[in-house]
Amino acid sequence: MDITSMAPGTLVDERYRVRGRLGAGGMSVVYRAHDEQLGREVALKMFRPAMVDLDDDRRRRGEVRVLATLQHPKVVTLFDARLDGDLPYLTTEFVDGDDLGERLRAGVLPADDLVPLTAAISDALAFMHERGVVHRDVKPANILLPRDPSPSAPFAKLADFGIARLVDGSRSTATGTVIGTAAYLSPEQAGGREAGPPSDIYSLGLVLIECVSGAMPFPGSAAESAAARLTRSPDVPESLPHDWRSLLARMTERDPSDRPTAAEVFGSSATLGAPYAKTLILPAVPAADDVTERLVGPAPSATRVALPSPVAPPRVSAPQPTAVAGALRRTPGRRLAIGIATAALAALVVVIAVVWSLPHSTTAAPSQGTSYPTVSGDLGDHLAELQRSVAP
Repeated sequence: MDITSMAPGTLVDERYRVRGRLGAGGMSVVYRAHDEQLGREVALKMFRPAMVDLDDDRRRRGEVRVLATLQHPKVVTLFDARLDGDLPYLTTEFVDGDDLGERLRAGVLPADDLVPLTAAISDALAFMHERGVVHRDVKPANILLPRDPSPSAPFAKLADFGIARLVDGSRSTATGTVIGTAAYLSPEQAGGREAGPPSDIYSLGLVLIECVSGAMPFPGSAAESAAARLTRSPDVPESLPHDWRSLLARMTERDPSDRPTAAEVFGSSATLGAPYAKTLILPAVPAADDVTERLVGPAPSATRVALPSPVAPPRVSAPQPTAVAGALRRTPGRRLAIGIATAALAALVVVIAVVWSLPHSTTAAPSQGTSYPTVSGDLGDHLAELQRSVAP
């Protein structure tokens, strides 16, 4: 049976009725299916047989049992697994919505979504890290955004926890091949070292930088991308408030011991998400049918959204309109000062509008001429193997 083109109605393992295809990756194809035994919708992840090493079956079965018992509202639940047949598969909770990668193809993440996304994924990582499970492949495609969630539902869910090691762990251990997606590898993964919880934090940092910048921090081929992060840190957008720049810089430190834990990232997101925020400026995604843009040209490409500040200012009762009018009548000098301030503010708005109307780009396209260091020796051999492992 060809796993890439399973028709709706196909019955897998005499239990899962295929409804439609959800997506595909380098080692699997995912379908929406109906569990005929339990009467529920599931995501059916079918693996190419060559990707499943059957020599380490005992370890794999133990890990399936562990993953199936770990349930958290922000982690996609693993229901079932069969990796010893002609058609190896996993079934997980079905999440109706898009993944973050699909959302980012439409433009940068809206500013007011940054806090709940960071909180949801760091909370999921903290839960699993406390139980000794490392994801190893945090990337936009593994972050699911439920469509029209209820107020009590999580903003995002992290999928495929431990699946990369579960399916491909033996091959990696035997050959030194890296588990994970090249664009989001941590330096230790790129260098062929063991990936622990700090590796997930680094990958999440790269994902968040892409969310606010619109570009992957380390573009290029797998080997080029991996080599680049061994020699430099990713660029954090200057448009972010200082506290956010500091958090993302710490998450993407090259030394794993210098990165915060998932619980610390979650705590920081809660602080940055408190009321009375500082201002976060992100590039805006213009509407294609904006009448104003067609008539007078593009508007300034930045959206200013209130983000949290750790300390809330004291509440002050708003003065009544009559009191304000009386105060202005009693102090003519104040009226003059207000008039001057208003004129200055209007002039500043005009200057900003003119500057933003000049041609500029908010998304850094990958440079074809980017120069990456040449790496020799064992590490160079490792990077070459990494490039071959992700080649189509």
